[in-house]
Amino acid sequence: MNRTRLTLLGLCAAVFAVMAFGASAAQANEWLILTSGGVLKTAAELPALVGGTLENNDASVLTTILGSKVKILCTAITLVSFKLEAGGILGSGGKIEFTGCKIFLEEEEAPECEAKSAGNPNGTIETNALKGELGLHVGKIIATITPAAGAILASTVLGNECPIAANLPIEGKLVIEDCEGLAAEHLATHLIQEEPVLTELKALGEPAALDGSALIKLTEKHAKLAWGAMA
Repeated sequence: MNRTRLTLLGLCAAVFAVMAFGASAAQANEWLILTSGGVLKTAAELPALVGGTLENNDASVLTTILGSKVKILCTAITLVSFKLEAGGILGSGGKIEFTGCKIFLEEEEAPECEAKSAGNPNGTIETNALKGELGLHVGKIIATITPAAGAILASTVLGNECPIAANLPIEGKLVIEDCEGLAAEHLATHLIQEEPVLTELKALGEPAALDGSALIKLTEKHAKLAWGAMA
């Protein structure tokens, strides 16, 4: 093989490597934020806190314990220290506080069962520290949320008078998606819900699901900025 051919092969290899690197970089998971001046920034350049409200003031954990249908119904949420960070990271130790929570057994309110996490007033449930990250599933952008440590997402104190249990730990992973399939669009507010195929939740070891949707937006100095995701 002559020198010219070797040089051409080397050049082709170099071009291929650059193209492969570019494709890999383009497919990296990342949050994208549109500044007020119309400049697109990544979360590495502009980490931003996110906040949320429940659509229709309704979010419920649904499960069956000891043969009884159980619903933990909450009417509001607060995202505590949840942040969009570089590399498609979400939360990074943030928590979700649910308020206005009540327990229903067989679709009837059960006042004998409290709905709180340890150290909080009745009606307030705070998750453990959480972590999340962007991903892609059959062409759909998702975010997977898991405990930052251990397996328990949240633990609800029901009280000794509750007939099903005194404590109700919820463990596993919660996978969320944009309800309207607009995760990649730069919007001021995204409507999210549980992605049911990938979510794996258990309450006291029994299968559980999260019913409800939430409106998520940037807060504090980045309030009203449009944002989206790339995965």
